[in-house]
Order: sequence, then structure tokens, then C-alpha cells
Amino acid sequence: MRSVLVFVLLLAGILLTVLYLGQRKMLFPMPAEGLPDQLGSGVELIELPQGHALLALPASAGTPYPLIVFAHGNGEVAHWSLSMADYFRARGIAVLLLEYPGYAGSPGRPTALSITQSALMAVDQVVVRDDIDGDRLIAYGRSIGSGVATQLAVHRPTRALILESPFTSLRALAIAMGMPAFLLRDQFDNAQAMPKLKMPVFLYHGTQDRLIPISHSERLAELASDVQLLTAECGHNDCPRPWPQVIDFLVSNGVLGKTDG
Repeated sequence: MRSVLVFVLLLAGILLTVLYLGQRKMLFPMPAEGLPDQLGSGVELIELPQGHALLALPASAGTPYPLIVFAHGNGEVAHWSLSMADYFRARGIAVLLLEYPGYAGSPGRPTALSITQSALMAVDQVVVRDDIDGDRLIAYGRSIGSGVATQLAVHRPTRALILESPFTSLRALAIAMGMPAFLLRDQFDNAQAMPKLKMPVFLYHGTQDRLIPISHSERLAELASDVQLLTAECGHNDCPRPWPQVIDFLVSNGVLGKTDG
């Protein structure tokens, strides 16, 4: 009986060790895809010590441009969102697509801290440009990127925060998935940050989302002081893009003029 108990404890210890050491590969899965040779017209590569960023500028005159800073979801890379950038820059808005350290062949390793530091560095490098209106900074994050965007809103002057399929915290997700929370090496806590934010917040969530249930957005909406929650009958990865509604939200809150969108 004692030998069985020892075996069970040993096995549990091994499993916990594997989970602790391997969780970042589960939390930050990187597609085996590098940066394309051609990024397209009007797209600049912003090189950073960790990660990189892609700056997509409108072709139209009218600088300085408002800036959307976009943090992508899990298992994605920044250049997959160039179509999103095209949508907004066609409406006179510059878009900064954040790439996480280690993704798409960029330097560094992804952790909550390294991703946040890289994002802040990219923003600081871009907002001082003459063609960017640093007073009209919009943080936008999807899924895991909601944590990055929220940290940007906490640490930099931000006019609006847009979150698609956000979570309350990584800890809450870990518990829901049956993972011991004390093993969690990285933390994004959107729920803790939300009451401190003074800018308008736009939340978008699928009612059929099984990965991050809509209850996460509903809780964030309760905590935010100025919030709009939009839902759609979809899951986590099949929701229609809410870009027209985002434009309307930004215009109605005075972040964009009616001529910007």
C-alpha cells in the first residue's frame, strides 16, 4: 500500500513539473511561420529587442493619424491581421500590429512580462512620430491579446480600450481548465485593472464561446465604469469581425471625428 502511495505521489510530482515547465508552450503557442518577405505598401517593420511590430499607415493625407495598437490572439501572428489594418487605415487610422517575442521569427521568448514590455516599447517608439497623433491612442486586443491591450491602457494614456473575447484573468481560466492556479507562471488580470480605467471600453464576445465563456466579458462589463458590451451568436474563432461597430463606438465617444471613419 505504501509503495502505491509513493508511486502516486511521484507520478503527481512529475505531472506537476511537466505542467509547470511546459505551460508557456500551451499558453503561447507559436505558428511555425516567419515574417513574409513582402509586407505590402504602407507597412513598416518596427524592430525591437524582443518581438517586433508592423505599422500600417493610411495612404490618404490628413496626418497625424489616430493609432490603433492591436494585440493578436493565441496561436496567431501579427501579419495575419494585415487585413484588419487595411480596414482601419482605409478610414484614416494607423494600425500598429504587435508581434510577441519569439513569434514569426522575432527575438525573445514569450512571457506575460516580455510581451507587455515589448508592446510598451513599440508604442513609445511610434507615438512620437510626426505622422501619429499620440493623443488618440486606442488599445485593441483579442483573446490572450486582451491582457496585453489592458496593460497598455493601464500604463500609457489611452483614449479607448477594445477587447474581443477577453478573459477576467489567466488565473480564472487556469482554474476553469482544471490547472492548479499556484503553478501559473504568467498573469494577466483584466478584472483587477478594469475598475481603474477611465477611458471608454468596448467588449465583444461570442455567446457560444467555449474557450473563454461570455461570463468573462459580462464580469468585466460590471467592473468597467464606461462600457459597451456587444455579443454575437458565435464561438471563439468564428465571430464576425466587429470593425464597423468599433468605428461607431470610437466616433460616439469622441475618439474619432465623423470624417475619420
